[in-house]
Amino acid sequence: MNQQETVKVSMAGLMLVGSLIDAGAVAIKGKSAGIAHGLDRWKELVRQGGEALKSGDMLTQQRIGRLAFAKRPLSAGRWTVSVFILWELPEVHIPVSVGDERQAVATIDGVGDDIAKRGLQAVLKQRHASHSFGSTHGVDEFKFNPYGIARLSG
Repeated sequence: MNQQETVKVSMAGLMLVGSLIDAGAVAIKGKSAGIAHGLDRWKELVRQGGEALKSGDMLTQQRIGRLAFAKRPLSAGRWTVSVFILWELPEVHIPVSVGDERQAVATIDGVGDDIAKRGLQAVLKQRHASHSFGSTHGVDEFKFNPYGIARLSG
């Protein structure tokens, strides 16, 4: 998919998950992100995604897509990181000192939502964060994020 179609493709994928569940699937896993939800969670995400599609709410579609298909948090040394490559957002890196996984996920999701709503520069300024395009992935690699990394200070 190209960058301009990420939300559209994510919503199509989520609707496919709903169709698979309706056809009798008992488990669904997003292979590229290594994420799986229970059937009740998938059904709720499909319901929310369907409502966002009907209303044309792109921010909600983007958020539901991230919740459905982005495994977070991931551990990377002294950082806890997101996987937001498919949603036109930079990765979000927060210090592991932020707290437990639930707190890390809440922070990552909050930063992602804020960037989608208010823009990267406003969020960087408010959160005293930095932005870079340094990556451990090459430009041609699947997990390379062309939007860079927003790194929150500890």
